[in-house]
Amino acid sequence: MKHWTKRCLALLLAVLMLVSLGAAQLAQAGVSVGKVKSLKASSVTATQIQLKWTAVKGVSGYCVYIYDEDDDEWLVETYTKNTAYTDKGLSSGTRYMYLVKAYIKDGTTRTFGKESPQVTVLTKPARVAKLKIKQVTPAKFKLSWESAQGATGYQIFARSADGAYKKIATTKKRTYTVKYPAAPGVMYFKLRPYAKSGKLTQYADQYSASAKANGVPAQVTSLTATNIGAASATLKWAACPGASEYIVFKKDVTTKDAFVKAATVKETTYEIKYPASPRTVHYSVQASATVNGKTTLAPVSEAVYISLWPKAVTSLTVQKAGHNSLTLAWNKADGASEYHVFQYIDGELQEIGTTGNTTYVVSNLMPETSYSFRVRAVANYQGQITETAISPVLTAQTTFGTVKGATVVLNTSNTGMLSWNALEGAAGYQIEKKNGDRWDPLGDSKTTVFSISDKEPGGTFAVGQTYQYRLRAYLTENGETVYSPYTDVIEVHSIPAKPEKPIIAAGADHTIVVDWPTVPGADSYHLQFLDKGSWVDYDVMQVIHKYVHNGVERTSFRFPMEGDKDTGTHQYRVAAAVKNDGRWTYGAYSEPASMKYTYEPEPETVYSDAMQQTGLVGYLYDPNEGVFFTADDPWQRNFGFNKLYDLASQFVWIQYDTTRFYFSYQDSDWMIQPWKGQYGAILFGAELGVYKKYTDRDAEHYDCAQDDDRLLMSMELERNILDENGKMTDNWQHEFNRPYGTYWWCTGFKLGYLRITKPFEAITANEGLTNPTYPDLRANFRVTVKDYEMMYAFTESLEKSGYKKIAYKDGVKPLNLEYAVHDLDVYFPF
Repeated sequence: MKHWTKRCLALLLAVLMLVSLGAAQLAQAGVSVGKVKSLKASSVTATQIQLKWTAVKGVSGYCVYIYDEDDDEWLVETYTKNTAYTDKGLSSGTRYMYLVKAYIKDGTTRTFGKESPQVTVLTKPARVAKLKIKQVTPAKFKLSWESAQGATGYQIFARSADGAYKKIATTKKRTYTVKYPAAPGVMYFKLRPYAKSGKLTQYADQYSASAKANGVPAQVTSLTATNIGAASATLKWAACPGASEYIVFKKDVTTKDAFVKAATVKETTYEIKYPASPRTVHYSVQASATVNGKTTLAPVSEAVYISLWPKAVTSLTVQKAGHNSLTLAWNKADGASEYHVFQYIDGELQEIGTTGNTTYVVSNLMPETSYSFRVRAVANYQGQITETAISPVLTAQTTFGTVKGATVVLNTSNTGMLSWNALEGAAGYQIEKKNGDRWDPLGDSKTTVFSISDKEPGGTFAVGQTYQYRLRAYLTENGETVYSPYTDVIEVHSIPAKPEKPIIAAGADHTIVVDWPTVPGADSYHLQFLDKGSWVDYDVMQVIHKYVHNGVERTSFRFPMEGDKDTGTHQYRVAAAVKNDGRWTYGAYSEPASMKYTYEPEPETVYSDAMQQTGLVGYLYDPNEGVFFTADDPWQRNFGFNKLYDLASQFVWIQYDTTRFYFSYQDSDWMIQPWKGQYGAILFGAELGVYKKYTDRDAEHYDCAQDDDRLLMSMELERNILDENGKMTDNWQHEFNRPYGTYWWCTGFKLGYLRITKPFEAITANEGLTNPTYPDLRANFRVTVKDYEMMYAFTESLEKSGYKKIAYKDGVKPLNLEYAVHDLDVYFPF
């Protein structure tokens, strides 16, 4: 209630003042009062601020205002006729804001000029009253102090006994840890507070009283020994705060078990080097600091114990192998004065010699025999023997071993020779040939080559044969002949016979197929083709296909044709090739085979202008003959085919004749199936599909042929013209053609309705049914298979289904259950 009354009174007073000021301003409307300029703080302490400004002419005095941040308003600080004012009793490290207005006084009325620019002043913080210091470690001190009024943070200064103060840190806390002073001895510290507000910063007028500390280097506490060798090691330790150098002490039998000074170093490592004498040595290190000629020592570190013994032998190898000796070699073992050599004899490790070197020759060994050795490093110091761990086992073999690099070179004249790498120490080489189950000597050689065909009748190898050889080296020692082991058997394949004249034809996928009876003994074949009157090498055909027809193994190879540029006469010849040690050799070429090849474009090219999509998904339409047909990759391709599809067709008013031709080709089961008949109420037509499944699939479900297994084919559909009595005649009316091209499913359907002569029955010729359901349709097919193997397999399936082969003539059109073959083209009706 009291606060509310005060506020009301203040509001009423403010209204009265505004009314009176407004009246005064109206009365003095003609009076001009100047503006105070250049207001600034001329001096600042922790408790007062002195303001100064320039005088304004013709005024009665000045009003100084101070900003009240709590109520967000400017309050009158004082009225003065001077151009300076000192505000006293202020708080340390506190921000104050001022402005000044000049005024002219007429009686009791003051007329004010414009306010001066505002000035913001930050008072200085108070001095730190007391600085305390506590030594935590020999070279680590903790400073603490009481808070200085108005301080935002503190600057810390330090100096040595005879140095100048330098700032070492700034902190907002009231503690600070001084780590590792630059030098041991007496150190002095003092503080200066500062106050900060926005961009304003003020430092205390006085530093704190100084604090004194006395530091010494830290003690070495991390002494270790590494790289311990036969007579050497490395001491390491961490740098000690305050230390300028380190004193290394040692104690062993040479110092009568008392610590003596060994060295003074500035680094934190020390290399220990001794003569080759096994012993245990104790070491310790003391940190030292020398400043202005005065040395300060830290306590001595804990001692480390180092056992100095010889290193062990770790890399035992054979430097040289002879037929009756082995030269052993190993790495030098630091600290070792000699080495003891051991050999496993009858399963027991026995010492066989001592040497001061890092090699040792073991003599009187057997040729081509394995031996096992070990070596131990030993230090012999004033008669005291110190042994290391024994080396790992080395197993080595004496030489005069197997001859290396034996190979055979066969010439096109069916002659050949063996060659091999020289075996060190050999006096000669013995060559043997295998005859049946017996190895017979063939000859000796003082060189590393030997003509093996010279030993055959007529000086050449027989055609298409395999020969086997082996050889070994020998030398004479102390009147005794010493033989090396035999080499592995070296097989020589002689050049096979001349191949028969190949047969050649165009196959599916736009290829030319070359086919011939397999030549016994041939590893592969070398092919040539005629180009502008010259025979050109094609390649040694390592990827060929073999198959058996009528009990005779045959070889087939396919060449892809790329387009119209391949149209023309093609002529090939082939030679049988053998491979000996990675090198191919081939014999006489066959009689050349030739053919005229014409590249026939795909049906998309023929109908490119006529094709257009119909409303039937996956089907196209040829308006030239009014025929619907499936696209290259219709949705039906995803489902394959089996007999159940034929049985289910009658329920959707699809009635047709069909047959299935089954055959095997290159590890897969194939099916070629034709159809003809009524497809729904408005279409009739015919189909021919190619299907395939792997032989390990038991189910009789076939996959639709993928792109690599499509065949070249064409189809013509004819319709029988009945006589006036409604009986069939031998007159056939052409309905449509499906052009020759690559298909997996060749189809054609036309608008129309057939005469249904009897209820639907899906038949196959190879099931023994000879009366077709729809005798008024005949589909004439041409199928180009991949190669002769497929042609033989497919035509055998035709014959099993009741088809008879007839001779091919240009324009041939076989009758029902007849077929004709031209090269790789199979013509048959259905």
